[in-house]
Amino acid sequence: EWRSQTRRIAGVSSFGFGGTNSHLVVGEPPHRPMPGVGDQRPNHLLTISAKTPVELQRCAEAMASHLHGQADEGLGDLCFTANVCRELFVHRLALVTGSCREAAEKLAAFAREGRGTGVLQGKVRDGLGRQIVYVFPDFSLEHSDWGRSLFEWQPVFRRVMEQSDEILRSILRGSILTAIYPDSAGGGRSETNPFRMPAFIATQCALSALWNSWGIAPDAAWGCGTGELAVAYTAGVLSLETALSLGAECARLTESSPKNTEWVGGGAARLTDLTQGELERFAGAMCFQSPTIPIVCGLTGKRREPGVPLDSADWFRQVCTRSWIAPEHARLWDEKGAAFLRCGPIGSFPVSDQDEVSQSGHRRFWLGGLRTDRSSLVAQLEAAGQLHVLGFELDWAGIDGGCVRRRRFLPTYSFDRKAFWTGGRASKAETIQETSIAHGRGAGSPRGVAEDLFLRDVWPTEDARFAVLNRLSLVHFAVTVRALEGFQSRDASGTEFAIVQRSHLPESAARLLKGMLAHLFEEGFVNLRDGCFSASAQLAEVSVEKAL
Repeated sequence: EWRSQTRRIAGVSSFGFGGTNSHLVVGEPPHRPMPGVGDQRPNHLLTISAKTPVELQRCAEAMASHLHGQADEGLGDLCFTANVCRELFVHRLALVTGSCREAAEKLAAFAREGRGTGVLQGKVRDGLGRQIVYVFPDFSLEHSDWGRSLFEWQPVFRRVMEQSDEILRSILRGSILTAIYPDSAGGGRSETNPFRMPAFIATQCALSALWNSWGIAPDAAWGCGTGELAVAYTAGVLSLETALSLGAECARLTESSPKNTEWVGGGAARLTDLTQGELERFAGAMCFQSPTIPIVCGLTGKRREPGVPLDSADWFRQVCTRSWIAPEHARLWDEKGAAFLRCGPIGSFPVSDQDEVSQSGHRRFWLGGLRTDRSSLVAQLEAAGQLHVLGFELDWAGIDGGCVRRRRFLPTYSFDRKAFWTGGRASKAETIQETSIAHGRGAGSPRGVAEDLFLRDVWPTEDARFAVLNRLSLVHFAVTVRALEGFQSRDASGTEFAIVQRSHLPESAARLLKGMLAHLFEEGFVNLRDGCFSASAQLAEVSVEKAL
């Protein structure tokens, strides 16, 4: 961490083996105030990743400490920096938060226990092959908040809803936005079915566009009843205008007379054949394209492949049949597993939030949906966090909804530090000696010790490390001097020059030997009298093994 009140400037050097050297001076860019965009979004997605579970907890602890005391106005920038400006590793966590304090508390709990309420965690598996499936239920009276918070804070969702409102105004003689958002001007008519069904389909199409803008494109689309209209829009079969026009006509035919609806068993109801024919005639010359992705009928489980034109009679029959999404059809994706994104109220799905394991061993994940127990924005951000933990790549610019972000200072990666000892259960002393010999530096070589061991873990302070290396160097000097011919006997003595001559060493070694002898004299390994050095009893007993 490098903090400075002035501009930071640093030099980076590189020295090539062939003699080419380079030096780069880098400076901090000048501070330029960025225009604010008034981002007061109530919730954000924060992600962290690490190489091991232990490191993930350490990173969470460091982030929690950093977030304490931070202003909530900068939460979006902090989450952006964590999500975009950090390397992604396989162990991941994600959480949705509305304040720095909330995020810090969740992360602190995870750092202590390895899990926490509101924290999604997991490990990315190799060879991720899961598919993304958008699931569109039939029209339901349970409408949750109609994606109100998404309409307020997500431009893509809002744009599709406003386009839908414009398309339907001339058909419904009114605004679906004022119908589904009661606090809007002229709102409060959401109980009127001619508005509810088209608004329901518009919400599904807006959710489809939203997830595409977040980088989660569908590998397939699955729906039933009027949800088939949103499926057709997602797969490129129908334009938004065509899908909404058919939805509005379907609502009109349903409302015009109860006799237009008949029960067909199994909890399903359908419009009569006569009414279905009216809907087909209404479609008339409307343009239908071939699907660009596989689409699956929620009632029968029939799969329609890309590029193959739809059977119009069969498709209109599915649109006119009221039914639930059949969970057993999820088996179509058991070969690789799938993440199912619910594009509609969660009450329209007879499937819980619990992950499922297929007979082939692959997991199915049911994510997202509009809920009654939390805002639509929080629900979609939680689903995005789960997808991130599973290993799917998100478009963070899309999630930020066009907000201008600034990189903020955050704690750096917390690498896991460990000391590794070779030789099984051998002692540290034996390991030091073996490691040094293996590198050709001699038993107990101080250089071998310094380079081959993690001294910072074994001796944590600078004074301790210096004392250890100093002692090992001294012992190494003593053993080397004792091996010279000038110290082969207890009675041998002489000046450093005499010892050099008797040991057949070059005269240039006399000055170095004098320094070594002076150091050994201070530690009691040699005696000094009248300028002559002689061995002490301590010199005869010294050994590298004892020192280690």
